[in-house]
Amino acid sequence: LDQGGTAVVYKAQDLLKEKIVALKVVPKQKDNQTMVDLAKELRLTRLINHPNVAKVYESGQWEDIDFISLEYLEGITLKNHLAGHDKLTIAEGLRLLKQISAGLAAAHLSGIIHLDLKPSNIFITKMDGVRLLDFGTSRRRIAEDQIEEFGDSMTSGTPIYMAPEQF
Repeated sequence: LDQGGTAVVYKAQDLLKEKIVALKVVPKQKDNQTMVDLAKELRLTRLINHPNVAKVYESGQWEDIDFISLEYLEGITLKNHLAGHDKLTIAEGLRLLKQISAGLAAAHLSGIIHLDLKPSNIFITKMDGVRLLDFGTSRRRIAEDQIEEFGDSMTSGTPIYMAPEQF
């Protein structure tokens, strides 16, 4: 279905749940950081219950492969949608922005800071719904001035989409 910097996403059949899922697969890394990130993505995304955030089902390991299973969605990323159009109309932009904002608000109410919001992590379904994807670099606010540490660098995300203060 798609390929990112560290993972490949496949359409797969979950034999136990008897449903089609998106399977995000990452080759095993020597430092085991990949499994930590996938487990974090699962744990943090499960804290958010909102129709504009893609559901994550489980993470695991099979032989030398780390994986996470997610809600299978039919549609297109905002990145691909924008590549096929000159511009969004004002009405279309506002409709998408309203749903993106609602998903982010739900995440923030759960204490989750996405940290990698970009067009390739915003999915537009065939029913014109928006789903936020890829909470793998996210952080969780556990107190007013305290962010949960996960052992990796606090600088996360895609540089061209980062806020200047993240650098």
